[in-house]
Amino acid sequence: MLPVKPSCLGRLRGGMSRNAVLKVICIGCIVTGLANVNTLFSSLSVTKDTPFASRKSLHFQVESDETKILQRRKTRVENQCAAANKPLLSAENAAMSVKGEQVEERAAEHKYPTWIVNDEGTRALYCIVPKTGSTNLRRIFAEVKSRKEKKTELFDWSKMTPVKSWHFGFDFLMQNSKSRIAEILQRPNSIKILSVRHPFERLISLYKMIFEGNRYENKTETFIQKVTNGVSSLIRRYLNRPYDKLNITFPMFIEYIVYHGKCVEEGNCTVSWYHAHWSPIWRMCRVCSLGYDLIMRMETFDQDLPEIFRLTNITKSTIYPEQWKRTSKGSMKKYFSQLSDKLIEDLKEMYKMDFKLFGYDYSKSDVFID
Repeated sequence: MLPVKPSCLGRLRGGMSRNAVLKVICIGCIVTGLANVNTLFSSLSVTKDTPFASRKSLHFQVESDETKILQRRKTRVENQCAAANKPLLSAENAAMSVKGEQVEERAAEHKYPTWIVNDEGTRALYCIVPKTGSTNLRRIFAEVKSRKEKKTELFDWSKMTPVKSWHFGFDFLMQNSKSRIAEILQRPNSIKILSVRHPFERLISLYKMIFEGNRYENKTETFIQKVTNGVSSLIRRYLNRPYDKLNITFPMFIEYIVYHGKCVEEGNCTVSWYHAHWSPIWRMCRVCSLGYDLIMRMETFDQDLPEIFRLTNITKSTIYPEQWKRTSKGSMKKYFSQLSDKLIEDLKEMYKMDFKLFGYDYSKSDVFID
């Protein structure tokens, strides 16, 4: 309440009715309240030169065990990026990076394609990372974008097949102009979503999809066969056996990935659409440059998914068939026992930032360092 001196109050009482005195006091309360509101918003203000992603997030106001976990993941990424001297970029520089242009602070990032989808309806941006549950994320936003009315309703995963989601007409951020990208990155009340997975489990899942096939993605799908043919061709050329019907083993697959990763870092190789299937997440999604609000782990997809629905106001209930949930958990020992210690150490180095940023343990896929 606005303080009123006793002497002033006496004079007020002497010349005013009781109702008039109360009105004056109420006006004082309103003025004080507005001042407090101005103080609050000034504390959240951002100057023109402040990196856009450093603005205080209001997404985690609803306290729960899950939101606390997600906030810890976000904080971990911020701290690890700061420790690596990779600060957030301004919206203008971030837009250049997304377009594949070199930014001084990010010398090698521009070599990696950015599959970041912009959804105007939910004001969400999400980075498509192969083998991290990205098909399910595409299903969600494709189905919602197809709705004629903007309303929450039961979300039935069976309405959108994986193949349909792969070929859905999304608005990819990099297809916009730099000025438009900067505008999108700075829009209020938006949310940036990233899905991640243990780097080694991701490689195992990719190898199984390409060279072994499984009941979820088989070689009758044109898209999967195209990836298989493309990656096989890259590896055969590397092994200098381009015309040999070579049975590509897991060690051969990993040897090529390590070779190509080093080649890119040295500036002697480019990154194609095929290479993006195993590119380090932090580079492909510009993690330290953009600043993500919500980081999903494929290992905890069931727990994280409701938070996406809540923050984007997509649905209040969902049907998610158990048989559609994918995992390679328990496969690491089988596949990595085939690799030399040198190859494993090279892989650790290649995905070092992914391990640090997303809190994974090198040897155990279900151990999280939050």
